[in-house]
Amino acid sequence: MSPPDAGSGERAGVLHVVVGHGLPVSFLNAVRSVRACAPSDPVLVVDNASPEVALREALRRLAAEDERITLLQREENDARANGKVGSLYAAYAEVFAFALERRFAMVHLLQGDMQTLWWDDDVVERARALFAAHPACANLYTNLLPRDKALTDELVPSATPGAWKLRSYGLSDTGLY
Repeated sequence: MSPPDAGSGERAGVLHVVVGHGLPVSFLNAVRSVRACAPSDPVLVVDNASPEVALREALRRLAAEDERITLLQREENDARANGKVGSLYAAYAEVFAFALERRFAMVHLLQGDMQTLWWDDDVVERARALFAAHPACANLYTNLLPRDKALTDELVPSATPGAWKLRSYGLSDTGLY
């Protein structure tokens, strides 16, 4: 993935990012789902020090077979950094440094136990309009909510007609940035 000409001021489109640790079936499925839904878009796969050798090899094969996939294999996932997610936020910092260096306009971030069900140009155009209408907004949540959240008062209308927001969340660690 080469960045646009630095002198042009041009920004690249969306970088899809899958960050995972272990869970081989889910992680590989997450990468394949992004590729199936956005076949011409670049994908950054971040293996956050998965312990399974077979998973790490399978991720290497996926990247070797697809020039639009870049693989970053981290060697440490330090549970001391965060008892629940280890070094996940350090991995995210590397993701955003990668995206900024290559001048991507947006990052579509998902965890390795998720899937992309659909993606098209309308997603990006709608995101641009929402970001423009809400300059303080940094993240658009792109997940389907489970029934126990979707049918409660957790989802409320936003100031933008046709757009909804989560009442109890300001920023999530998945979605479109």
